[in-house]
Amino acid sequence: MLRKTLVAIVGVVSIGAPALAQPAQQVVGITLADSGDTAWLLSAAVLVLLMIFPGLVLLYGGQVRAKNALSVAVHAFVIVAAVSLLWVICGYSLAFSEGTAWLGGLDNVGLANLAEIRSETTVPDSSFVLFQMMLACLAPALIIGAYAERARFGWLLCFSVLWSLCVYVPVAHSLWGGGWLASIGAHDYAGGLVIMTAAGVSALVVAVLLNARTGIADVATPPLNAAFALVGAGLLWIGWLGLSGGAALGAGDDASTAMINAHVAASAGALTWAAIERIRIGKATGIGAASGAVVGLASISAAAGYIGPLGAIVLGALAALVGYTVSVLVKKRFAIDDALNVFATFGIGGIMGAVLFPLFVPVLGGPGFDEGATLGGQLSAQATAVGAVALWSA
Repeated sequence: MLRKTLVAIVGVVSIGAPALAQPAQQVVGITLADSGDTAWLLSAAVLVLLMIFPGLVLLYGGQVRAKNALSVAVHAFVIVAAVSLLWVICGYSLAFSEGTAWLGGLDNVGLANLAEIRSETTVPDSSFVLFQMMLACLAPALIIGAYAERARFGWLLCFSVLWSLCVYVPVAHSLWGGGWLASIGAHDYAGGLVIMTAAGVSALVVAVLLNARTGIADVATPPLNAAFALVGAGLLWIGWLGLSGGAALGAGDDASTAMINAHVAASAGALTWAAIERIRIGKATGIGAASGAVVGLASISAAAGYIGPLGAIVLGALAALVGYTVSVLVKKRFAIDDALNVFATFGIGGIMGAVLFPLFVPVLGGPGFDEGATLGGQLSAQATAVGAVALWSA
């Protein structure tokens, strides 16, 4: 009797097993977000915010007169607040939803209709939105250095919102949202075009249009706080690792490669700028080392995921050499008061990296371009993108 009972129980379990297993197979078949990739992207978003404050606040605040340091901090806070709201309301939708070759649509206005998993990634749409929001805040914050010490609050707020809507959003869509520059094969891994070139060129135009600062040569002017500026540059350096690695949208080899490239480009840029100062003026300065690191980081932004470490070192050094030269020309030869060298560091770095990185792949290695792309075709696409972004930004 006991034997018959056990046989009956085993039979019922055996018959029911396929039915019980089927729901588990359906659950396994669902595409779920990768928790590691998602956690990394969220962390990268925080690191990018760290670039703005306290990073930019210290870098810029340490280079202006003491009475204007607070205004730099206020400007950065206001820009983050205003652009974040703009991004949620319509900025993200116009940059990344399906639309025309020039501008996205309105499907994601108010962050509506976000997908649980972003197409071709392992992260939620909401995580991607947050990361891109921080990049959108960073771009207009960089321009603060061009009009430092001579911009009023109302003008700053209007300019930052309008610039984000009319310059940043169309450029982001054209390269990252499937727009016309992406269609011709142009690449921008982590903002060398969308952020650095656009902000750098716009900063130069702003500096040209505004009157120069007054009282700069006054001997009573309090000295610059180089220590604060150097700490700010260090925080930018740390945050830039998040910017470069986060652009991979996952915690894998692509992210670590981009972060290594960013780090060594900054190292090469800092040492190169310091060496130039030592040769030209007899001593290296903290502000110079900070400027070199920044231009090195800007130069790798477009190229971080496409070239190897040796190429990143060469690119960072070349960008520092050209950035130093442009800085002298802008301020002394053309008498343009780009207060904190935004164009010579962020702008020149972004432009050089976006244009030159294809040249380093065949010689110094790296992941390279899309399958089927040629060196000449990639150079042409990059040059077209730089020209278009610079012209539109201006």
